Amino acid sequence: MRHLVTLIDQLRERNIGFRSVCDGAIDTTTPSGELIFLDFSALAQFERRLIQERTKAGLAAARARGRKGGRPPMKANDRRIVLANKLLKDRSIGVDDICATLKISKSTLYRYAGIERKGTPSAIKVRIMRRPDALTRNQLGVPQTGDLSVYEQRSITPA
Repeated sequence: MRHLVTLIDQLRERNIGFRSVCDGAIDTTTPSGELIFLDFSALAQFERRLIQERTKAGLAAARARGRKGGRPPMKANDRRIVLANKLLKDRSIGVDDICATLKISKSTLYRYAGIERKGTPSAIKVRIMRRPDALTRNQLGVPQTGDLSVYEQRSITPA
């Protein structure tokens, strides 16, 4: 809501008025229309704060009852993880084909591989390391899009 109030103020500084076409009650070119606009924005802010308070109270009450939010973690013997890892170990099938077959993203596939290895979702980390002697794209005159394999080294290492 703050953004909308700021936008209306910026428009007013440029001598541009705001008039609502749908309901006609909000017209910032008049003092009464500006009052209505500010009242509505204050009420919207108040309602948002009430929702935040109720959500926090509900989460605290759930924690007090022993409930924990979120999706339950996947086990290493889940059939989707086992199948993904079997396909990944079979080097004859590419990663893109595995992802298309299982209808998952590459990051999910690598996360599944990490779950099998360590039992945790973040077992595989992909690092992009820049060589200390590598020059930047601008220094080399390389366009902003394109292959950086000459300049960057990718490595997949277990955590």
